[in-house]
Amino acid sequence: MEGPATAIVVGAGQRGFAYSCYSVTEPSKLKIVGVAEPRKHPREKLRKACSIPDTQVFDTWEKVSLISD
Repeated sequence: MEGPATAIVVGAGQRGFAYSCYSVTEPSKLKIVGVAEPRKHPREKLRKACSIPDTQVFDTWEKVSLISD
């Protein structure tokens, strides 16, 4: 595989945030490209920690399908 694996976090609670931290410590292996979380504070915390663009931050998992290559 060339480059890091990419992932979208669905649920930015304790577990989702903890797993996402791997992308910060191992950016050559994993890149978080989006987040879906109904609660604003956890959503924003993960967005900032993983440098996710505002266009790829969603309040429901249903909106994740809007991300395109």
